[in-house]
Amino acid sequence: MRAARYLAWAGFGAAACWAAIPLVYRSRGPATIDFAVDPPPQILSGVYDAERTREGFTWVWSRGSFSLSLEHLDRSGPWRTTWRLAAQRADGVTPELVAAVDGVVAWRHTLSATGFVEEQVDIPARAAGSGRADRAVVTMTIAPTFVPGGGDSRTLGAQIDYVQVEPIGFRPWFNAPTSALLAIGAALGLVAAHWRLGWLGAAIVAAAALGAALITTKGLGPFVDPAPAPVLISSALVLLCAGIVVRGPLSRAAGVVVLLSAAVTWLKLAILTHPDMPIGDAMFHAHRFQDVLAGRFYFTSVTPGDIQFPYAIALYLTAAAIKPLAAALDHMLLLRLVVVVTDSIAAVWLYRLLRDRPGDGLTAAGAVAAYHLLPLTFNVVTTGNLTNMFGQSLAIVVFATAGAMVVNEHRRVRIAAIAFVLLASVAFLSHTSTFAVLFVQLAILGALVALWRRAGTRAIGLRLLVAAGAAAAIATVLYYAHFMDVYQSILARVASETGGAASTAGGRTPIQRLAAIPEQLGAYYGVIALVLAALGVVELHARRLEPLRSLAIAWLGGCAVFLTLGVITPVDMRHYLAALPALAMLIGIAFGTLGRRPGWGPGV
Repeated sequence: MRAARYLAWAGFGAAACWAAIPLVYRSRGPATIDFAVDPPPQILSGVYDAERTREGFTWVWSRGSFSLSLEHLDRSGPWRTTWRLAAQRADGVTPELVAAVDGVVAWRHTLSATGFVEEQVDIPARAAGSGRADRAVVTMTIAPTFVPGGGDSRTLGAQIDYVQVEPIGFRPWFNAPTSALLAIGAALGLVAAHWRLGWLGAAIVAAAALGAALITTKGLGPFVDPAPAPVLISSALVLLCAGIVVRGPLSRAAGVVVLLSAAVTWLKLAILTHPDMPIGDAMFHAHRFQDVLAGRFYFTSVTPGDIQFPYAIALYLTAAAIKPLAAALDHMLLLRLVVVVTDSIAAVWLYRLLRDRPGDGLTAAGAVAAYHLLPLTFNVVTTGNLTNMFGQSLAIVVFATAGAMVVNEHRRVRIAAIAFVLLASVAFLSHTSTFAVLFVQLAILGALVALWRRAGTRAIGLRLLVAAGAAAAIATVLYYAHFMDVYQSILARVASETGGAASTAGGRTPIQRLAAIPEQLGAYYGVIALVLAALGVVELHARRLEPLRSLAIAWLGGCAVFLTLGVITPVDMRHYLAALPALAMLIGIAFGTLGRRPGWGPGV
């Protein structure tokens, strides 16, 4: 009976992926290469790097010959490619443009010397058995080419604004390999079966399948051979670690946390490995990672306002330890994998922090769900602030460990304190803002616990303060003490711009920075999340939930300190990101409150 249940759920997960992908693919509009990012060379070759104007217009220059190669194309019907091109010749020469499909010339046109024009090249349907029925190559040749001069020695053909690919008069089938997607869908189904999640598990699996379909079929996704191994291994690692973290009595809440964590990891990595995904600052981190691999550990970075600051290296050291096991991965992808996996596992610690309260399974699961779904979490990763996200993930585990020190017996507190110092040290060594904000948060928490009117808490609060101080000392001696001249420069710059329109803050005055806070809160968290968090604050106060109340005060209090500092001075310590786990915890408490009302809760 159990085997049948597992088999049915695995089949459901695989079937959900199998059905969602072609359904979404057939409803897609044209696939567009607009050069917001450089397209994969295996798709568009013979072009130079993408360029961008200050107004946001993007394009590439071609060489004398350039090709669009489309794999996994459903050629049971015809397709159309549309090219927006310009010759842009100052000498007035009108070059000839020749288009060919699979080596057969389709047409010859004269391209205007100035201004963009749209040229269409149709790919005819191909009968099965006549060569590669799922591949098409459109080749463009332009002559004569020219060399612009003025220090630019490139041989240029045409300026390309965009390329579009769309079917003509039929609904294509998705031809790209889907075995890895079906395997992940089946694995999620098995998790739902193991924890007997019922309709809730089915909803999460179906939502994950739909999300994967939306990602996989977007833009150039269908025309690139997937590289599923890193995504599969990373998702499996999160699945395993989440199961270990939530260990204990089998409960639906724990099952939801494990299932949701694996699903979110899968979808995040699918986005990050998509060919249309912008690089952002991830390339910067790849270069810093190369410095660390070469033995250069002490370096600085520059903020948008041209302020130097020490750039801590815990993420790079972690990735370097993993590098021998992932030698085939490029550095940028490896760093992204480490950050996403760490973040997903750290989010599960919110469950550990909240699960021990009677009847609060929904609270714990809701906090993890809120953390994953709040927009700021993934925005930071896609932008490429990888070291900051890595440090923030560790900060969650540090706070969960601090919570364990408060609620556990003294004998276990000593063990937790050692783990606390080690984890806090690594978090401090992950990013400058994590060091500053987390240390203040821990100092507030230690003081609050020491002031509790309950036996034994004074000693625990003092132990927290000593442990936080020890971790800060370790981080300072190992890294931050090497940059004393940098701190002097920072303090001088901040002092000169405090209270005025700071260039490091986009030229905004303190009044403008204060007025922008409501808009930033709405953009980073969303109005619904803020309303739920407010409900969580009311419930936390009404029920006097300790140590959660002290954790929330310390978490948000530390962020409030740096929010105020960011209004008065141009210093930005990423306090909105640092507040996100506490906000998720409050949202989870709100879920728990609503779940205790008859007819509201899903019974987790």
